[in-house]
Amino acid sequence: MIASTISVVVLSYNRPESLATALASVFNQSGHNLDVIVVDNLSPNSTEIARIVAVYPLVRFLPQTKNLGFATGMNIGIHAATGEYLHLTEDDITLDAGFYDELLRHAKRNPCALLSGLLRERGREECLFAGARLHIGWRYTQQTTTSPENSDCYSTEMLVGSMIFGLRTVLLHVGGFRDEFFVYFEDAEFSWRARLRGVPLFLVPSACGWHKPAQYHFKPFIEFHKLKNYFAINLLYMPIVPLILLAAKYFCYTTVRKASEGRSLSFLFRIWIKSLRAIPFYLLERLRMRR
Repeated sequence: MIASTISVVVLSYNRPESLATALASVFNQSGHNLDVIVVDNLSPNSTEIARIVAVYPLVRFLPQTKNLGFATGMNIGIHAATGEYLHLTEDDITLDAGFYDELLRHAKRNPCALLSGLLRERGREECLFAGARLHIGWRYTQQTTTSPENSDCYSTEMLVGSMIFGLRTVLLHVGGFRDEFFVYFEDAEFSWRARLRGVPLFLVPSACGWHKPAQYHFKPFIEFHKLKNYFAINLLYMPIVPLILLAAKYFCYTTVRKASEGRSLSFLFRIWIKSLRAIPFYLLERLRMRR
């Protein structure tokens, strides 16, 4: 029997050492036909990243002329993929041996679904993602599970963006990520849209990836995208009455608190202007989705 082809999209940005480790873990997966695509968002280390990718002549390298963010970078890889199955991952994630064995086994049992493996923190073995609860109703709820429910494949309400696996046709049916989300909440919006389109989501605890640890500190660029995308996903999917209440809290408290954390009045004005401009755009899209 001919093994199924898996297109592996590895999104890269400014971490050449991590990318080298990530690619080694992909090519350590035995018994699979792999179509590996590295999408590199432009960074100060893009030249070194190109040298690392050149070590693997079978890798398709797609360097970008600027940093397009997570959402668009992944979409470029998705549209370049040709394999029957598709796996989305990043340069700071390494895969356990047998990772694709486990995901393929469950994907073939659930051909209409999308799946994710466990995500653990490298060095501490702490579980970062074992599924999540995601609900958009009278309030927005996103709660990550950090302990596997059981040892077998189980349903989850959300997949993490850097660990999505399934038939390429299913992922294309969902439609990829929203380009304007850039980074953060793009996987939540994708997961909610997948569920609306009838695509089941599963977590496979026997497939494990390891994430390089990162320390949090306030970065205006990152916090800007977190806030605008949080507001955007609710503009798209939250019922109107709770959305009005959320918008009042967002402009009067949430954005003000985050701006005070960074001690930046200009940050507050920027996020207010961006969010106000987004309101008619997403409300019009809501109307189109209901037709």
